[in-house]
Amino acid sequence: MGWTSTRALEIFDEFRGYRGSYQIASAYALEALLGEIERGRPRRVLELGPGIGATTRALVSGLDRCLGSGMWEILAVEENEFCRGELRTNLGADADRVQVVDDLADVPEGARFDLVLIDGPGSLRGRTGWLSDRAVVFVENLREPQRRDLDEILPAPWTSRSSWPVLTTENLGGYHVYQLRPTAAERISFGLRGRGQQAAGTVRPWVRRGLTKARFTSALDWFARRADRGRISEAEYRDAGVMHEGD
Repeated sequence: MGWTSTRALEIFDEFRGYRGSYQIASAYALEALLGEIERGRPRRVLELGPGIGATTRALVSGLDRCLGSGMWEILAVEENEFCRGELRTNLGADADRVQVVDDLADVPEGARFDLVLIDGPGSLRGRTGWLSDRAVVFVENLREPQRRDLDEILPAPWTSRSSWPVLTTENLGGYHVYQLRPTAAERISFGLRGRGQQAAGTVRPWVRRGLTKARFTSALDWFARRADRGRISEAEYRDAGVMHEGD
């Protein structure tokens, strides 16, 4: 298991026990985010909707590893008062290394970012000038309205790909990556990985139907366990409804 996989699991296991954890990113998405940091080595990062801090912890870990402490900047926009409090608590000593504001209007004029992480409310409509020439936009989970928005507003040329856990039983736990001004190699690799995900999505329900028909319930249970490794179940989640405090 590589560093990105190990670190993603460590962060997920840490944050799954915190208040408000029901909506944290999957270990699968956290691993991909760490991989994108290694690939692009961004120095200026904008995070929209850090929640209670799992993705922010991944950003700090990845940037420290790739660039070194003090060589990067993170600006996080979190509108929820509860989440802002939990974010600071959960990040501990790292909290002072992340600038947190509660509104997109507080982003400094003329700011430019190499990586934008969308894992909560917020849109880049009217704000694409914030993106550096080779910026990456990483969208955690489905977030269909925000992705439709990006498809319309991102300056050409760009390429994108989506990815989901191969054995997932639901459309949860994945991510989408947009790369501005892609190289030829990036266009090819993004396209190949995207077609692979489409094929997996087509085959997956047929595999489940076949296993059900053959009454291989143990195999189906294995599918479910693998899918749920990157999510929080209702039974595990503590303090139900706490995310609505301060809304």
